[in-house]
Amino acid sequence: MTKSDADGVVYQFAAVLHLPSEDTGDLYMMEIPELPGCRAWGESPNEALDYLRSVAAGFIELYREQGKPIPVDPAPIDSAPRPMQVYA
Repeated sequence: MTKSDADGVVYQFAAVLHLPSEDTGDLYMMEIPELPGCRAWGESPNEALDYLRSVAAGFIELYREQGKPIPVDPAPIDSAPRPMQVYA
């Protein structure tokens, strides 16, 4: 996942897709392990991804407001489980 902030900085994260199960409320769930708690659910993988982009943008905004460093996925994009882009 890539996130571009207001300053034009782009952040790269790996997103993990979980298939529907009892644990996910029978919905697709995506999460960004580098941002603990950054998860989103949807009826389809694309819907979960769209929601995750929004959630990730909020996480990054919060990190910036609190002066915390934004964790960046050190893995190259081609080795990430599912690279994606988030714009906020």
